[in-house]
Amino acid sequence: MSKRKTNERKKAFTLIELLVVIAIIGLLSTLSIIAFNQARARARDARRLADVKQIQTALEMYYNDMGCYPPALSVSGGSLATGSTVYMDIIPKPPTPADNQACAGTTFYTYVANNYGGTNNGTYSLRYCLGNNTGGIFATLNTATPAGISSAQPAACAPSCAGKVCGDNGCGGSCGTCQSGNCVNGTCQAIICTPDCREKTCGDDGCGGSCGRCYNGATCVHGVCEGGFGGGCTPDCRDKVCGDDGCEGSCGECREEGTVCDRGVCVRDEGGEIRFP
Repeated sequence: MSKRKTNERKKAFTLIELLVVIAIIGLLSTLSIIAFNQARARARDARRLADVKQIQTALEMYYNDMGCYPPALSVSGGSLATGSTVYMDIIPKPPTPADNQACAGTTFYTYVANNYGGTNNGTYSLRYCLGNNTGGIFATLNTATPAGISSAQPAACAPSCAGKVCGDNGCGGSCGTCQSGNCVNGTCQAIICTPDCREKTCGDDGCGGSCGRCYNGATCVHGVCEGGFGGGCTPDCRDKVCGDDGCEGSCGECREEGTVCDRGVCVRDEGGEIRFP
């Protein structure tokens, strides 16, 4: 009897297993609901386009018989007919909900007849709204005319490069590129390299210059002169960002256009006249 009860306990689900199953079922249900709602929204937009095309077809049949378009159209459950001829038995209403904030309040298709080419009611406009981009028509208030179903085009982007020589123009394009340096807030700024000769008496300073030379047969090994009959020259770049380091090397270069090195400092050269920044 005791052994049988032990086996029965092993067949039961643990609390963790039950929670995992419930979580998976909940996730699948949520995804299914989201996909279902998206499919319903697309179906409503397809219905709206189909309604507009049907109304346009009825309007064209009316025009062929009457030589003009109807002066008005009852969109609140009305019909399009003249005498015994019925062109559309019931004017459809757009399905709800609107699916787009721009379409809020558009519970009917809006029809307006206008004079055209000397003919009374020679043209019309039929306003409708889509919740999502459908068939090349944008998700917004659109207008159908005798020329077909048109779409309100998005506002053109006007690029602006005022005060800029580089960077983004605000429309995905470029205001230009920097030949040297980096683009910062629409202007090209030179890259200033600071030489580093800490614990070095020779070798590269990290900016294309030298930390010093080794003399009398000495060899530069990891920034230190070794061997031979002499040591190296210790460069001096204190208070300098450019110019000679005293050991036939350089403390750096002036990379910004229009600047020259004067006594270890980069200054602007305006027509041969040196001006400090």
